[in-house]
Amino acid sequence: MRKVLLFYVTVATLVSAAQNPVARPFDDEAIRDMLEGIVFMEADNEGDPHQQNLPTVADYYRMMEKRCEEAGVDKRRILDLAKEAIDGYIAYVKNTGRISIANNAVRLLQLVAHSGDRSLLPYLEEKSLDPEIRRSIRSAAAEVYVNIASVEECIEFMRKAFGINADKGFWRSRVTPLFLGKMESAIANHSVSDETEERLLSLLMAYTQITSYASEASWVDDFLVKHCYGYKISEQRLSLWSRILDEDKENELKRKNYLPIKEAIEATPPRKRTDLRKRFPDLSPLPGDAPARSPVKVAIAVGTGIVAVVAAWLALRRRKVRKAA
Repeated sequence: MRKVLLFYVTVATLVSAAQNPVARPFDDEAIRDMLEGIVFMEADNEGDPHQQNLPTVADYYRMMEKRCEEAGVDKRRILDLAKEAIDGYIAYVKNTGRISIANNAVRLLQLVAHSGDRSLLPYLEEKSLDPEIRRSIRSAAAEVYVNIASVEECIEFMRKAFGINADKGFWRSRVTPLFLGKMESAIANHSVSDETEERLLSLLMAYTQITSYASEASWVDDFLVKHCYGYKISEQRLSLWSRILDEDKENELKRKNYLPIKEAIEATPPRKRTDLRKRFPDLSPLPGDAPARSPVKVAIAVGTGIVAVVAAWLALRRRKVRKAA
């Protein structure tokens, strides 16, 4: 009940501030007060009957923009003060361990997302890729980044994000589907060049060779089956699901979902399977490959061979000299 009362008080305060611009000057203090009120709002939920007639986070952001226009304040001041508040919440969570406060930062990230302001991208990337920041905050920052950034920027961003796996990549559980959905739409709309699509597929193929996060792997796998010719019966796909199943042999749900994929590829004769390293030469070696020999060992072997040839030639020459004598 207390939370409900606080919510409605917050709503009333925000609406009053937006609808009565003469009540107080719309300065930094007023913006901070509105930002502080927004963190107590419930997440947008269209299915909740209690929220059907209430403004959404997007509505509040538009209210704040309107107040800025009326007061002659640069709208980016909202973003500057929101970033200041987010950094404060991040530091507080880190210093106190009170992880519930992380939700305040998440709410403000959801607010600034409605600006669509590309100047936020460096800030969002920094917060997304900092492993010291709480997972929920990093995920929220990454979601905003993917929503605002271009396709090309998203690909390079995810190249970095796929490399942060201290929690096996669970922090990307909302980000990766959002990213893949954006890529799917771009391909469907023919707004992606062949070169960009090839970079995307190369990124996803490289990801499949290192991940152990089964759910995320399945999202990427579905995308590659649809968009990467030859992947469905590839050695790389077999390697992916063999590795994930081998790492968790007792997990019946994984075996139920992913063993049929592995068995279907294994049922394909090896000569009919595709090896996508011909298309993506930077892919990792396959488990069945012979280990690559180091340059030093190769040089030693070559040197040894040359010495042996020279020794044989000298021995043959001595025999000829003896016979001639």
